[in-house]
Amino acid sequence: MKRTLVLTAVLSFLSLGLLATDIFVTPTGGGDNSGSSWSNAINGGEHIVGLRIRDAITNAFANSASEINVYLAGGTYTTTNQISLSGITIPVKLSGGYKAEKDGSFEKSDEVTTFKRSTYNTRFVYISALSSFTVENITFTGGCVAGSNQGGALHFVGSTSLIENCIFANNSVTKGSSSYYVGKGGAVYATGGSMTVKGSRFSGNYIRGGWYPHWGGAICTIKNDITLDGCVFEGNYLDPSNGGGVGGAININGGHVVIKNSTFNGNYASASNAGDPLGGALAIRSATKFEMSDCKLIKNYIDGYGVDNATAAGCYFDDFNAADGVMTASVVRCVFDSSSVPVEKLSMSDIFINCGHLYMTNCLITGARGANANMQYSLRVRRVAFPKTASNKLSSSQLDLVSKQHTIIADCSLNLVNCTISDGSKNGVAAIGDDVKLNLENCISWGNALTGIVNATSVKYTCSQEEQEGEGNFVADPLWTGKPYYHLVTKAKNGYIQDGYFGGTFNGVKSAVSSPCIDAGITNAPNHIFEPHAKGRRINLGAYGGTPWASKTYYQLGTQLRLQ
Repeated sequence: MKRTLVLTAVLSFLSLGLLATDIFVTPTGGGDNSGSSWSNAINGGEHIVGLRIRDAITNAFANSASEINVYLAGGTYTTTNQISLSGITIPVKLSGGYKAEKDGSFEKSDEVTTFKRSTYNTRFVYISALSSFTVENITFTGGCVAGSNQGGALHFVGSTSLIENCIFANNSVTKGSSSYYVGKGGAVYATGGSMTVKGSRFSGNYIRGGWYPHWGGAICTIKNDITLDGCVFEGNYLDPSNGGGVGGAININGGHVVIKNSTFNGNYASASNAGDPLGGALAIRSATKFEMSDCKLIKNYIDGYGVDNATAAGCYFDDFNAADGVMTASVVRCVFDSSSVPVEKLSMSDIFINCGHLYMTNCLITGARGANANMQYSLRVRRVAFPKTASNKLSSSQLDLVSKQHTIIADCSLNLVNCTISDGSKNGVAAIGDDVKLNLENCISWGNALTGIVNATSVKYTCSQEEQEGEGNFVADPLWTGKPYYHLVTKAKNGYIQDGYFGGTFNGVKSAVSSPCIDAGITNAPNHIFEPHAKGRRINLGAYGGTPWASKTYYQLGTQLRLQ
């Protein structure tokens, strides 16, 4: 019994320093301003609030806390000093939106926790070598860094981070007074670690002025794994004084990339002095793996274009110098719609794949507009050439540029399964150059102004606007509902969706005709079990084939025989 009591006492003593530390912050502070409770909260109304929060976190870590939670009451925090943390090996969380009415209460407030800068060239958070950092329920607005600095609001180095339910508005990177060059990541920059962003909104973040590289109007990551889930990117942009912007909303170089359930609306990249803008919404380069699913990309564009052929309006996917030599990418159940881009802007090709392998399925690509002869495709796969160094790898300086020299370094292919390509102002989908593979199966390419499919390697079970060699192909009007959803009409009652993309509701009106693309796909496709009424185990063609939102088969009752 004595031995048990002694052991319990020792364990209790050892655990005293291994408790979570809670730090409280309000816009007005209180008591001794130690942060130990709401009544003694750190004063967030002072411009040095970033320093006070930093000191409270580092002191808690020095005193052997097991984790550190910083709770911020609703209200506005004006700061001239960032929260700068380094080398902390326990979880740290900044959490906003609390009422702070009484000690011990964690009741949420209707008032948002907002960080805004009070002076030029101020970001809000810088972290380096943190094992676990979380920021949630905070709005960051107007953060700004100048010159070659990175991340207008947040800057992460070699850390594991989570951003959840946050808003980033009008954060920026701008040209400094003594430099021609600007940094990267208008709102967030991360390198050498991993970052997850959930349920967050990025609006009006930008990089402006100066020379290249303008990378990532909202987010830029370099050799950093990243997951985006349930986020919205709207009106983020790049506006260089010289050269072309890359990734109006997001630029990613390297790492494992996952983007899902997210919306990109009205983002753009511009150029000047014959620069080459790449990806009004996304530029994904050198990724070891790239997966995108259930996303909508609407009204993203570029403004101006340069002299080589690397320009792309919505998305730019590029191998560049991935560790394995080939980027492996998949895009599933996504919508790319450029039909509402302002007419004075250049929509170009909506998607450009260069030197890598991309698999797309159940995607809708519509409304892209062409420009010059090299860029007049809604979707194109092309091998733009790059120079080799002695080690057969691109140098870091070469990664900053779209080279105009001519040495091929990677394979290139695009595989489309159950995709719809429509209403392009010039051509639909194309393979450009030698040794480029373009394969289509169960697709529809119809209603593009010139052609639907150009230089394909293989086409099967596809409806196109011109004849294509291959099994199951045909030329016919697909008979669909048209803009913006492109569902196939059918005579079956409750047979097709009119009010949404993936996830709409079936209407109660049957058409006078049925689309020839219903049940026209390959037999026994693995996903035929998800499609309602897949006759003969053949799925529909186009973006919704093989999904629960496919238009239903019309069954005609046969003639009944009667015995006389």
